[in-house]
Amino acid sequence: MVDYNGDCTFDVKSIADTFPGKSIIHSDKHISIQLSEYKNVVDWFESQALYRLVLLPDNLYDFISRARSKPDYTRFEGIQVYHHLRDYQKKLLWDLLCLGGRGFNLSEMGTGKTIVAIGFIEYYGTDNVLVVCPSSTRQNMVNEIRRFTSHEVTLIKTTRTPLSNGINVISFDMVRALPKRKVWNTIIVDESHYVKNLAAKRTKALLQISKTAGHMLLMSGTPLSKPVELYSQLKSLYPSVFRLFSQFTRFSKKPTDVATPYFFGDRYCKPTRVYVGKGSHIMYEYKGSERLTELNAILKSVSIRCKKADVLHLPPKHRRTRYVNSLDFKTSRSQLERIEILRKGVGQMVANREVSKLVREHSACKLPFVLAYIKNLVNEHILKNSREKHILFAHHLSYIHACAEVLTEMDMDFIQI
Repeated sequence: MVDYNGDCTFDVKSIADTFPGKSIIHSDKHISIQLSEYKNVVDWFESQALYRLVLLPDNLYDFISRARSKPDYTRFEGIQVYHHLRDYQKKLLWDLLCLGGRGFNLSEMGTGKTIVAIGFIEYYGTDNVLVVCPSSTRQNMVNEIRRFTSHEVTLIKTTRTPLSNGINVISFDMVRALPKRKVWNTIIVDESHYVKNLAAKRTKALLQISKTAGHMLLMSGTPLSKPVELYSQLKSLYPSVFRLFSQFTRFSKKPTDVATPYFFGDRYCKPTRVYVGKGSHIMYEYKGSERLTELNAILKSVSIRCKKADVLHLPPKHRRTRYVNSLDFKTSRSQLERIEILRKGVGQMVANREVSKLVREHSACKLPFVLAYIKNLVNEHILKNSREKHILFAHHLSYIHACAEVLTEMDMDFIQI
């Protein structure tokens, strides 16, 4: 992307004629072009004397346009999990290795990011490997590695558990307890959006150990809403490229004197001034977004992604609604009227508490009908004799615990998360 400043006009068609067959898109003070034509278009603009151009920093241009590496195919013979991969997963693993040992896997949930990550680990060696994931998925990660490979895996639950020289699986909260000087061969971060907050302690700890890691893979199927949430993840992958976030200090009226011209926050997060105290100090908020085409090009250069609809041929979904009895309508109506009176008299906070209480009462009334429905599925052998796995979603913890008790009573094998 090329930005141009000032009130200037030019014939966009003349640019298209100069570079026939190339994709050139013009919008409000932005020109989107193919990366291969970047330098040619910049030279053309400068020859037309169209004000000052805001160009890509040289190190960022070199980073985006860098050549992909080619994996050693002979090393795939030693990957135990490789024979369990589907064809599209083998392609994902290949594309991931072409990134040079550091990258994102942004594929949708259900496409097999975990099994591809196991192949990534085996390719680069199983010595000094760290796998970071949420506490609720640690055991599942260990089980998957043991299921597809014969490698030793150590589950680190407390600081008393010693690290092994093989594969270590820990939670995000345990990252701060890791030795700072230990050099990891490979780091895998599952659900990497957990470290989107640059000020969080676990994010700082992960950034510290990622500097010396030989290879690194981040995995997340959760979309991010703002560019600022992407910065800490990119910095963990390539700390030398995404070294600085902003040229402004926290409480400063003037930009600090920094040599490098590239600042992620200033370029993509559309900083806005916020006056704090009595207006004597200025701080900057980075909640906006701009130059998204350019940011997308950066993300594509460090990531792979596949959608479930493109690789999995699933049958259509069938939705059915089950109606159950709940609280008496008159009782519910009287409670809603009381909540409206509270909202006008006491305040919205008190009214919200009453709404939450009403929701819990309604859910408690529906619980027996839900449990009866689950028992009916088991008795009709829909769940018990089926070779397929089933997923049961519930919002309230009381529902989750009650469903677990029923399944235990009926001798059903299940995993509760």
